[in-house]
Amino acid sequence: MTVWEFEKPIIELETTIEELKKFALEKEVDLSSETVKLEEKLSLLKKEIYSNLTPWQKVQIARHPDRPNVGDYIKLIMKDFVGLGGDRLFGEDKAVICGFARLENKKLAVIGHQKGKG
Repeated sequence: MTVWEFEKPIIELETTIEELKKFALEKEVDLSSETVKLEEKLSLLKKEIYSNLTPWQKVQIARHPDRPNVGDYIKLIMKDFVGLGGDRLFGEDKAVICGFARLENKKLAVIGHQKGKG
């Protein structure tokens, strides 16, 4: 998982919350009030960080390597995807996904890019 420098406080707090929940489960103690407080703190921290991003940080988020792309959305929300590809001369552009699928029983065409993903 790629974590940008400005996201590290968020990841650290998320890790703390998960460790606290795991500890509470293992030791069979009720730490729900503490985890709720930390989750509220996490929510405020996310709002503060993501509402004050520099232009470069916004670019980093937009180009995040772990960001979902069209292939991920096809797998997660669409059914019966049939891909189209090739130009009958040079082959298939792996960076472009095109095909037909169903979304909530509606037939549709899907076109998107898969740049940056292997």
